Amino acid sequence: MTKELIHELEVLFRDYGVLRGKGRRFPGPVKNRIIALLREGTCPTSLSRATGISMMTLNSWRQGSTTANFKKIEVIHDAPTSNNNGKLRIYIGDRAWIELDPDALDSGILQKIRAAL
Repeated sequence: MTKELIHELEVLFRDYGVLRGKGRRFPGPVKNRIIALLREGTCPTSLSRATGISMMTLNSWRQGSTTANFKKIEVIHDAPTSNNNGKLRIYIGDRAWIELDPDALDSGILQKIRAAL
């Protein structure tokens, strides 16, 4: 980690009144900046040394950040109509979906889709 980055984190901790030690909560902007640094490839070990945040906490934040940004999708099996001919629709949003032909899919793909949901 560079001296500039360490200084930035110290200023951020000071501005938000972050107290170091076990069991402390971190304000959203501080946590978001640290997560961004982890996503950018900053070494978690050096980040842990510079901030005093445990490796376990950093790994938890990094893993939690990926699931927090995930938007759950809904799977609806429509009865065959003239519009969809018995296809499965995976709705991603109000106006977006993926149509699948269940006859063309093998069970392995369907299991992977089900596991991802």
